[in-house]
Amino acid sequence: MGAGELRPGQRVGIVGLGGLGMTGARIAMLNGGQVYAAESRREAWETAKALGVIEVVDDVRALAPYNPI
Repeated sequence: MGAGELRPGQRVGIVGLGGLGMTGARIAMLNGGQVYAAESRREAWETAKALGVIEVVDDVRALAPYNPI
């Protein structure tokens, strides 16, 4: 697999759903990625979900499982 290749079903995390984030999310979804995003502006959430983002959270830490050391 080369750099930047996305396999169908692979999880993708997007931080920020401005113009670039929405574009990146859409490209990932069109290539079969399962997209999760972190965005503090709640007004962007509905649009992102309508485009196919699986889950949007307001804190990026919510996208990663908690693994205490």
